[in-house]
Amino acid sequence: MAYREALNWIMSYWEPGRPKAQENVLRSLKVPRMRALLERIGSPQLQYPSVLVAGTKGKGSTVAFIAEGLRAAGYRVGRYTQPHLIDWRERSWVDGSLIEPEEVAALAERIRPAVEDLHQAMGELGGLTTYEVGTALTLAHFADRQVDAAVLEMGIGGRLDALNAVDPLVSAVTAISFDHTDVLGDTLSKIAEEKAGVLRQGRVALSAPQPSEAEEALRREAMEVGAHLSFVGQEWRWADGSEQDTIDICGPMSDLKRVRVPLLGDHQRENATLAAAVLQSLAQEGFHQIDDEAIRRGISSVEWPGRIQVLRRDPLVVVDAAHNEDSTQHLMDTIRKQFQYERLILVFGASANKHIEEMAMVLGPTAHSVIVTASGHRRAADAEKLALEFSRYGEVCLEPDVTLAFDRALRVASPSDLVLITGSVFLAGKAIEALSTE
Repeated sequence: MAYREALNWIMSYWEPGRPKAQENVLRSLKVPRMRALLERIGSPQLQYPSVLVAGTKGKGSTVAFIAEGLRAAGYRVGRYTQPHLIDWRERSWVDGSLIEPEEVAALAERIRPAVEDLHQAMGELGGLTTYEVGTALTLAHFADRQVDAAVLEMGIGGRLDALNAVDPLVSAVTAISFDHTDVLGDTLSKIAEEKAGVLRQGRVALSAPQPSEAEEALRREAMEVGAHLSFVGQEWRWADGSEQDTIDICGPMSDLKRVRVPLLGDHQRENATLAAAVLQSLAQEGFHQIDDEAIRRGISSVEWPGRIQVLRRDPLVVVDAAHNEDSTQHLMDTIRKQFQYERLILVFGASANKHIEEMAMVLGPTAHSVIVTASGHRRAADAEKLALEFSRYGEVCLEPDVTLAFDRALRVASPSDLVLITGSVFLAGKAIEALSTE
């Protein structure tokens, strides 16, 4: 099996849209179905300890910070993140290297009989999905590469996410906000209860600062499960450091001074503090090579594309994968703080299941010019619907073709303007692929 054939095979399990009532029933099968698949391929997830990272936003950045901290301490690390920006292989990373195409092909060939047998056996109860097949392949890859630890980014939820078939040594929950409310619930309490599915009895769990409703739900779930839960902003705190782009982290185990955070925004400082808390907790759980210097080196070395990333200058072009109201607000707060510009030229595309109206309320009033486009994904929102939302705040240009939308923004912008491309991970990936010069 060649790489492209393997990738097409994985994508052939793309989960179709189903009526909501049927989908709610089938969601409860995801974890037991994943456990069955992993058992059939040799239970690779049992060959190394794992960290599970759930939450609404900041998961990928936090996973990257944790993984690099482990690497800096001398451990061999597997990192699983999704979705990808450009290349599917970004999801499966070991010690700084993406999985090779030949490895994808070989692993797909190996797990294919188990996948197809289980898929057929499930029948009308709901077969395996692309996410589950890809996750199983990645977990098997980590076992093949004999990692010392895996740091795993959860998907949409927590409790019923297929990745919750993994039993983590330490769990983390990043900032919780409204997203995927049709699946996770329409209150922060309900969403937090779903995310709390990663908590385990007797195990350490760390959380980013949360809205009070979400924090109460997490504490309630932790008490019920018997997890040892602590919070950034309470047991763990950060403050600006004495040097530029650094923070000082104060925690119950030790104080970390002058930790350089290479990603922009106060929300990334919270993510870095959460990662440091996870790393210090791992040191207490047997990863004794993790010390303060390893944490500093690891966090400072992180490169995480698509997060307030500068692609060009004159005009300044910034891309960010913000895809809900809260992350969009953090984006704009950071943009105003970090950059000087005359006009903001916005290129926006989003997935159909996002809260478009709320994102438009944040971005629309700040933009001098708005160009709406497709997000470059099969679940992309209709560009005409996006244009209608943004038209409440001013004139909007509709350009469904992503490449033409980027070209138009660059033509409209003067050297002193800022072109901001945001709304979707998939749109961010298209921008990086088309416009990167640095």
